[in-house]
Amino acid sequence: MEKNYGFEFNSNFLLRERMLIYLNLGILKTQINNWESREDLENRSQAHAPERTFSAGVNFDMSNNKYFRIESNGKSDFYYSESHNNKSKSYQLVNLAFGKKK
Repeated sequence: MEKNYGFEFNSNFLLRERMLIYLNLGILKTQINNWESREDLENRSQAHAPERTFSAGVNFDMSNNKYFRIESNGKSDFYYSESHNNKSKSYQLVNLAFGKKK
């Protein structure tokens, strides 16, 4: 049996006519209970279930249908599998994009 509960927050803000800011936050609590064949997993978090996630960014619409976007996203540490105790470290990524809309 497993327990899961969490909270998500998503928002978009149009700061100026051509500048959009967004922020997304997630909090997740998971717990493995009563897994009779694997007592070592009792009360441990489920695999691929980071407790905290986020993404935030700014999108700039420029002239001639061009845009520029910068964003950051991240996750707290999490277990890779229920078959072992290896974990991912928490991490953050930054992405940059420049493009043209059709």
